[in-house]
Amino acid sequence: RTYNQIISVLASAGRMEDLDSVLSEMVDRGCSVDLEAAADLVVSYAKSGMVDRAQGILSELRKRELTLPARIYNSVFKALDRMHRFQEVFEMVEELIEQENFVPEDSTADLLVRIYCKGFAVDKGAWFLGRLVNAGVRVSAKTFVKLAESLCKAGKEDIAVKLFDRMGANGAPEDIHTYHCVVDAITSFGRIDHATAVLEAMEQSDCCMPDTVTYTRMIDGFCRRGELDKALVIYSRMKDSESSPDVVTFGCLINGFCKALKFDEAIIILKASLDAGLEPDEITYSSIIDPLCNLELWDIALVVFELARQRNCPGSIYLYSRLMNCLCKAGKIEEAVLLLEDMSHGRKHSGQALGGEVCKPTLVIYNNVIDAFCQENRIEEALQMAKAMEEQGIGADVVTYTSFLRALCNVGMVDEACKLLEMMATSGSSFPDVIACNALVGAFCSAARVEEACNLLRAMLEHGIEPDDLTYTQVIGALCASKRMEAAMLLFEYMKVANHTPKLTTYKELMLGLYVNGSLQDA
Repeated sequence: RTYNQIISVLASAGRMEDLDSVLSEMVDRGCSVDLEAAADLVVSYAKSGMVDRAQGILSELRKRELTLPARIYNSVFKALDRMHRFQEVFEMVEELIEQENFVPEDSTADLLVRIYCKGFAVDKGAWFLGRLVNAGVRVSAKTFVKLAESLCKAGKEDIAVKLFDRMGANGAPEDIHTYHCVVDAITSFGRIDHATAVLEAMEQSDCCMPDTVTYTRMIDGFCRRGELDKALVIYSRMKDSESSPDVVTFGCLINGFCKALKFDEAIIILKASLDAGLEPDEITYSSIIDPLCNLELWDIALVVFELARQRNCPGSIYLYSRLMNCLCKAGKIEEAVLLLEDMSHGRKHSGQALGGEVCKPTLVIYNNVIDAFCQENRIEEALQMAKAMEEQGIGADVVTYTSFLRALCNVGMVDEACKLLEMMATSGSSFPDVIACNALVGAFCSAARVEEACNLLRAMLEHGIEPDDLTYTQVIGALCASKRMEAAMLLFEYMKVANHTPKLTTYKELMLGLYVNGSLQDA
């Protein structure tokens, strides 16, 4: 007994060398290791990576035909799992079942199912789990779902459904959470038809009738696959049951119809949601408005937007921003301005802005409208918008200035563009981006103000704005036109050093310059 106690202490401390010494002494004295000490030995050897020795002791214990504690099996299985020796686990389990009618405890069962999944032996895992169910072993929902997911990944979702049926038939534990996990596992891999079988099993169950979450997950699965008719069938079954659709249910249907560009049906579902006393959220309205904007169906988008405003949809700043941005891109700036005024001053007939301060226009929204005006060279209107922005206490940023800079260059107001650039530099604003700089470089070059173009190029480099091919090509062309061929050639070489590959237009500018300046052979 003393030796066995010493072995247990040494095993718990992981003192393997001392263990070997004590075991050797026990053999010499004819002492045997009891079950508890042997279990400690197996666990200690397995944890230390000496799994072969652990298996040897386990084999000897099995010969005694004793009921072994779960921790012995678990330690060996875990050690083999860590070493990816899955096949040995499978063979050991099959041998245990065949020779000893092995029925593992709950913790061992869960561990083995995970190893079957990890070792890509889902068929064997299903066979093993089936035996557990028949033996009345309690299988946790987590364990079953893990196997169900692995079966679905392997395209064997039908086995997962059959296994679930066997669990129910044999009195294995079932609850609504288990059903939900199974539905999620199957639908997540696009096997929604098989999930329908689970739903039918629930509807026929006495203890686990499907609830709103169950139906909604099924509806979402069909909508994601574009099978809207089947989604509506589940929706109809849901309404006939004791479960009622919620905001998430309607949101799934609306999103599904919008993705299929079936906006009439989406709006019908939206109205059904409102009739049921359920207020859609910003995401639901956005799922309708976004595709309508993408298809340039502005009239319908505005109708839905107006409905969102009437319902005081929370967080509708996004709806304003999204719709106004799309209107600006489509050149419908006046409509965008009306929405902006609505945000700034409130609806004319109510005197209140939707959502109060939450829906005040932001710098990004103003910049979108200003840029839209600038794109059409409507500078005066853009300036009025900038003034309105300032009155709202919102200061201009580099994006605002860049829009004006490009517009001024486009209409030939180069001096005004230069003043704006100087103002940006002195006010501490960021330097304009390469697109805006290219507009000003191009304006300088067109006006034969080559030195200013070169100065701007240097300023770009000093401010960390990397010139692109267009920047270099414009300045090279201007240098050639002013007969400064040596400077043009130097810039051409610098362009290549800066890892910019000259384009055909760059070579054309150089060749034309060389030809005009009498260097036909060089051209």
